Amino acid sequence: MEILYDAGEYPSPVLRMIWDMGKLWGNRRRRVAIANWWKLGWPERVAKLLSQRIYEIEFRHQLSQVQNILARTEDMVHFSPVQVVVMSGFRLEPSKL
Repeated sequence: MEILYDAGEYPSPVLRMIWDMGKLWGNRRRRVAIANWWKLGWPERVAKLLSQRIYEIEFRHQLSQVQNILARTEDMVHFSPVQVVVMSGFRLEPSKL
């Protein structure tokens, strides 16, 4: 099971989104991995997204893009999902505001 880094920093609606979005939005492990990637790499941006209450919108947008990349690259299963996404040229950082 993935552990969400600094989970206490997230408001309840954001936590529910990360934990319980359902299969349509990929598996929980991938959602937690993206949330952790953002929080550990760009904590100031995450804080800003949360304070402006647009974290969920940006997160869903990025998750959708990652899902599309992974769906198009099913033949690259010998790489981790993060490697596939990075090799595709996509940047995993949250948007700059």
